[in-house]
Amino acid sequence: MHHEILLTLSGCPGDVFMTSRETGHYEIIPDIPYIHPSEVSLINGLVSLGSYYKFLIDFVSKQTSAIVNLATPPDSEENQLGLYLRALGFGINNVLEPYRMRLVEVEQECIADPHLPLSHIKHRFEQVHNT
Repeated sequence: MHHEILLTLSGCPGDVFMTSRETGHYEIIPDIPYIHPSEVSLINGLVSLGSYYKFLIDFVSKQTSAIVNLATPPDSEENQLGLYLRALGFGINNVLEPYRMRLVEVEQECIADPHLPLSHIKHRFEQVHNT
C-alpha cells in the first residue's frame, strides 16, 4: 500500500485512488475491506498533497512548453504575459524540487523497511508541506 500512496503523491492516482467529485483531491476508493476507517482518513489527508502536486506540474508543463507567438510583435502584451507565465512555471518547478526529493527519500525508506507505519510517511510529508 505504501507504494500506491507514493505513486499518488507523485500525481498518478492509479487503481486504488480516485479524484473526489466534491473536493477535486485524490482519495482512496471506498469500501476497501482491509483498510480501517481511521487509516482511510489518514491516507486521504496525505494523498491530497498529490492532487496539489499534479495541479502544479500540469501548470508547469503547460507554461514551460508554451511557444511564443512569432506572428505578433515581441513587445506585445500577449508575448509579455507568456514570458511571465513561463518564468513562473520554471520558478514553480524549482520550488517543487524538495517535494520530489522527499518522494525519493521516502520510497527508499519504504524499500529498506517494508513495515514502516503510515504515520512515518505522513510525518515526512508534513515536514515538506509546512515549509
